[in-house]
Amino acid sequence: MTALRRPCGWRNYPLIRAHRIVRPDGVPMLAFWCPWCKCEHTHGAGAEPGNGDGHRVAHCHTPDSPFIDTGYVLWEQERAA
Repeated sequence: MTALRRPCGWRNYPLIRAHRIVRPDGVPMLAFWCPWCKCEHTHGAGAEPGNGDGHRVAHCHTPDSPFIDTGYVLWEQERAA
């Protein structure tokens, strides 16, 4: 996988490394552990690896999460073994 090339407007958003999971109904998702909410957040991934990369609105439920104001950029990575 090549490095994510963020457009200039994205450079100030947090970059989150996410891994691919598949829901029981077969829908691919990107998932990552949120350090603020202390839980896993998921977003749609698209059919091909890398299709889900990009800026997302935060799913945070903790009011002091800095992601709420900015969102974040997801970058699909291989899940560590």
